Amino acid sequence: MPSLYVFEQKVRSDIYDSSLIELKRELETKSISLKKHLTDSVTAIRFLDATPPIQGITRATENKLIDPLLGTPITVWQDRLSSIFTGFMRTDNSILQARYIMLADGGKEVVRVDRNHQGELFRREADQLQKKGQRDYVIKASMLNEYSVYISPINYNRENGEIQKPYVSTFRVAKPVFDEDKQVFAVLVTNYFAERLINSLTIELPQGTDIYLMNNDGEFLYHPNPDFRFSFEFNKSKTWNQEFTDAENMLSGSTLPLSNHPKYYYLKKRIYFDDDIAMLPLEIAVSISTDVLLEKVHKRRQNFVMVLLVFFCIF
Repeated sequence: MPSLYVFEQKVRSDIYDSSLIELKRELETKSISLKKHLTDSVTAIRFLDATPPIQGITRATENKLIDPLLGTPITVWQDRLSSIFTGFMRTDNSILQARYIMLADGGKEVVRVDRNHQGELFRREADQLQKKGQRDYVIKASMLNEYSVYISPINYNRENGEIQKPYVSTFRVAKPVFDEDKQVFAVLVTNYFAERLINSLTIELPQGTDIYLMNNDGEFLYHPNPDFRFSFEFNKSKTWNQEFTDAENMLSGSTLPLSNHPKYYYLKKRIYFDDDIAMLPLEIAVSISTDVLLEKVHKRRQNFVMVLLVFFCIF
């Protein structure tokens, strides 16, 4: 009996420690994947900002719709930018929209290319362009310097102020466009399918392990229970603190108790950027069911008991 007790304590400690290491590795892998998706979107908008039509449209707007540098009409620059948007979106099917939004006239879209539900790309006609001057991503981006990029919170896409149906989760990447006087003239915006980013976090999860993604307010963007995802969009917010307690946080040097253990153990990490990427932090977490850990303990215990029985039968 003393041997069984000592063994039980050691097994619980070993399994807890090994699971903690596995969760740390899983959390770090998913965090790297998340940051890579976001930094790739920043690289993309910086590339688009460097294309000739961006400044060409700016110059033409300020010179009676003719670019004084090249003598190019603004409509030609708009057509070229539309072609660039279209070509770029063909190489990256995670982009939902690409837009050039002029701050004048209430933040009117000047050039916009969309991807429909069938994956087809099309340019919005003039009468379909909207005013986006009051949207947070336009306001926030217009306050940045020329080297900075804004990444919006992840939420459901909206058209004309209404949530789009079927629901499309998205995040926007926005960069200010400056004129020759170093004044913000327009905002360049790309909308990304957030579902692609979220799905990349859920693949190849170990057995019994779940993943969670939260916004800066702790509201679930992804939860194993679909009813909890984006519930904040409908004033039915489910948050991390409503689902988990500090007692479930895995800690180094701890162990799996003999009783009164929680249903899950978790690790959580805050994702944020420094320098020239303006974004509210996200939180990512991984959890493992305590039943999975107890099953491992049970198997190890059975093996140990069998060894003891064989030993006593022989000797």
